[in-house]
Amino acid sequence: MADAKALLALLPIAASLGRGRVEVAQASMMGIDADTGEPVPGLEERAFQWFPESFSDSIEIGWEAKQTPGASHAIMQWSGNGGRTFAFETLLYRNMAPLTLQAQQQTILAVEGLPNPNEPGNSLYNINIESMVNWLRSFCYPRYVTGQGFGGTTITRPVSPPIAILNLPGMALNEDGSDIVYCVVTGCDVTYEKLFANGQPKVVKVNLTLKQVVQYPGRAQSIQFVGYDVLRRAGRLFNNSPDTYGVVKNVDTIKGQADLPAAATE
Repeated sequence: MADAKALLALLPIAASLGRGRVEVAQASMMGIDADTGEPVPGLEERAFQWFPESFSDSIEIGWEAKQTPGASHAIMQWSGNGGRTFAFETLLYRNMAPLTLQAQQQTILAVEGLPNPNEPGNSLYNINIESMVNWLRSFCYPRYVTGQGFGGTTITRPVSPPIAILNLPGMALNEDGSDIVYCVVTGCDVTYEKLFANGQPKVVKVNLTLKQVVQYPGRAQSIQFVGYDVLRRAGRLFNNSPDTYGVVKNVDTIKGQADLPAAATE
């Protein structure tokens, strides 16, 4: 499973939001190269404006029915699971019109007196929607690398879209009990609910669909399947300990690699 200490080096938002220290959870995501595992420039960790109000987590279990003539029941044969699929909606919201639009529409106040959506007290409710949509959509596209081929020829090869590291504090979403999962984005549907008079988006809903992966590029053991034993180890963290469950209990225990299930440090 993913190494918690290495993940927190990549995810500063996650590291600053240890359990027991945060009143409002802050979900975040970042992208790593599907070949090398290195952070993708431009896809550094970003926090979602709001924590998802609902979240879907489905698993495809590979039982298949084998029909036998004359039998009262089919024989169930397991071949392999199809993994987990996550789906949630993230809201992007801008309360104040851009300053340029405010200036065009105002007739009384001086431009200097207009409310600035970029001020620290206003920024939470005035996210740069265009930038956030562009960032989310960047998880959907491959990258093309150009290099030298045989005989001095130039070749271009595609690199898979980035792997997303999704962090949802408090959910214990990973099978090992941690809050961080590796995924690929398989759907990113954007609905523009409201627009300002100049065409800039005011309210946008993005429906994300992600498929969990067990590929960890750049590591010696790049594929790590999940077995029943991993869930059993995580289960011992949950049983009769409602205040201490999960791998990510607080920043100190993460950095010290204390109280981690064996799967999280393998």
